[in-house]
Amino acid sequence: MAKKKQTRKRTPLSKKFVPQASLVSDELYIPNHSGMLDAGKVHRTPTDELDPVNKEYVDDNIPANLSLFFTENGSDIGGVYLDMEVSPVTDPEENILTAIPANSTGTLMATFATLLADSTIGGIVELPVGIYGFHVHCEASSAAKLSMHAELYHRNAGGTETLLLTTEDSNLIPIAKGSIAFHGTLSTEKEWTSTDRIVVKLYGKNNSAAARNLTIYVEGDTASRAALPAIRGIATGGFTGTAGSIPFVAADGTLTEDNSNLFWNVGRTELEPNLIHIQSDGSQAYPALKFNDMNTGFYKSGDSIRTSINNSTEMIIDSTSLDIQTKKIINVVDPTANQEAATKKYVDDNISIMDVDTIVVLDGDVATLNGNVLILV
Repeated sequence: MAKKKQTRKRTPLSKKFVPQASLVSDELYIPNHSGMLDAGKVHRTPTDELDPVNKEYVDDNIPANLSLFFTENGSDIGGVYLDMEVSPVTDPEENILTAIPANSTGTLMATFATLLADSTIGGIVELPVGIYGFHVHCEASSAAKLSMHAELYHRNAGGTETLLLTTEDSNLIPIAKGSIAFHGTLSTEKEWTSTDRIVVKLYGKNNSAAARNLTIYVEGDTASRAALPAIRGIATGGFTGTAGSIPFVAADGTLTEDNSNLFWNVGRTELEPNLIHIQSDGSQAYPALKFNDMNTGFYKSGDSIRTSINNSTEMIIDSTSLDIQTKKIINVVDPTANQEAATKKYVDDNISIMDVDTIVVLDGDVATLNGNVLILV
């Protein structure tokens, strides 16, 4: 008799096991081979080359585009140089008017330079190969006669300028105020140091037989600027500091340093502050300036400075007194001036102890009678 073939019982699709998030884990890793990433969120910072990344990680680490805004403010270089800043300058609109000679192929209208103290520029690692754009608000005194182009330079700490690129000529500039855009290509990357500057020079071109005026507008809402491609070094704040410097965020949102007031001495491995502002008064239990434990340090109460040791106030200093909370002052040297504190030994060594036979009170004065001699005290 033939054996009856056994059949495996199939589980209905609707009853298949559905994985649930673990109650003992704050992260759930979902195998995903479809390329769809909306099934879950990645909260962990990636550390391995094959770890998935999230939007925050990408945004924080991709190179950042950089715009340099033209101003009419004098540069710290001096002379004809004007400031070029990493943030828009919203001061009232200014204009720079230049008479372009007849048939000129390039008359210098303005020279802009980045600030030496700008940490964003100082943090650049290199200027990359790519397209560098220019956006300028301007107007011409005659239609279909004038155009402009730009040159981009590298300027080192010694003042030497090296031409990096020359843009194409812009379209002809209309007589009505408006914006024009033109660009140039950097074909070789340029390495950068923290003391280097970017310099932009704008030139006007005149295709007519008579001189014409060309006006460019800066500041206000013009946003006249140079637009640089993605640059390494500024995605994390554009900061390269001095060894031992302690970076902080400046008023313009960029990282900077102030080594005259706050510095970590690498050789002595110690902090060297000049000015420290403690914003919290603290308390006896939680001193504002504390040591290894949480309740030993200094705190402020009213106009007094107090010392807390293991959550107990042991000394109070104000403008008129020093209160040591019934504790002893020890290891004091012998006094030499009249207003110095005396020690027990000094007092014992410098007063005479006499045998007193009788104490006599005369009109409220105390006297001692020692033999035949009456001594008033």
